[in-house]
Amino acid sequence: MESDLVSMSEYPFPVKVSAGFEDVARRASLLCLSAKERLDNLFQFSPTITLYVLSEKDWENYSFGLVYGMPHYSARRIIMAAEKAGFWKKMIQLIEENEPQNMEILSTVYADASGDIDLSAFFSILTIHELGHAYHAQLPFQFPRLWLQETFANLCNHVCIALDHPELLEILTMFPEVISQVDPKEFEYRTWNEFEENYELMSPMNYGWYQGRLKGVAVKIYKHLGEESVARLWNTFAIRDKELFEVIDSRVCEELSKHLLES
Repeated sequence: MESDLVSMSEYPFPVKVSAGFEDVARRASLLCLSAKERLDNLFQFSPTITLYVLSEKDWENYSFGLVYGMPHYSARRIIMAAEKAGFWKKMIQLIEENEPQNMEILSTVYADASGDIDLSAFFSILTIHELGHAYHAQLPFQFPRLWLQETFANLCNHVCIALDHPELLEILTMFPEVISQVDPKEFEYRTWNEFEENYELMSPMNYGWYQGRLKGVAVKIYKHLGEESVARLWNTFAIRDKELFEVIDSRVCEELSKHLLES
């Protein structure tokens, strides 16, 4: 089936792209490459990834069931959209209906040649967010909360752009700032407990609103701690077996770790 896609071999990780969208894939791949170099060095770990940049026609065959245009990481694949997505446009419509004063701000950053707001550049940058998930997924370890896991991915994204591509920082931050200002009453789920309980059930619009809030948190943490913010999260939660058993011994029971080691 993958013979339908174009393979781009000039990167140290496989890149698969729908025919005709090689330029889109090239931009995403270069961002992913520079971010991976930084994060590999920071975490002393290099995950295995394949980057897929897909047309709407190819999306169903290679992605994992999410709406077209929703970036995601699963099974060592980073899945990105190559074309404008309908749900991106719906998010712009939501802002226009609820926060019309912010449309001019969005236009200054995301307007295309015809004057329409195009979020393609923003979503391309989210390649790094999905790359961030590859690190914790392949170590492997689990963050104790999904909102903490998403904060980590947002921090990976923000740190890599701020330090290596500062000219893209406004593109990364402006849309999340604006979408997070939409009245919470527009969404079914609004609290962090509801985020945990309905992570895989909520609509793309609702999820995008939560992500806008979390990206705002990442901006504030980065301003306070800089690159160290990512390292602190990693060092706190990326607990390898040796450290995990030490915690079990000291806080739970030595018999538990002995039993696990024997099995």
